[in-house]
Amino acid sequence: MESLTTWWALGYGRTASVLRVLRVNAALTQRELASRLGKPQSTIHSREKNNRRVDVVEFVAWAVACNQDPDRAVRMVLSPLNGKRQEEHDLES
Repeated sequence: MESLTTWWALGYGRTASVLRVLRVNAALTQRELASRLGKPQSTIHSREKNNRRVDVVEFVAWAVACNQDPDRAVRMVLSPLNGKRQEEHDLES
């Protein structure tokens, strides 16, 4: 059984992947998204490479800047993780 710490690590990795997918699906370069968010391009790169964590407000702003529904974006992050937690719960039962 994986620890909660491992689950969090997976979640942060998944978040970085989803952020990149949102940007790519919106056909935006890192520089274009950075401009929309009022951030330097290096910030976009750092978030997508999982070098820096993203807070909820920034995640929502990112999704909106990519013309995506923030709720859907959150579900993209959580759906595989929820399945993993459910599998752990099933094993414990």
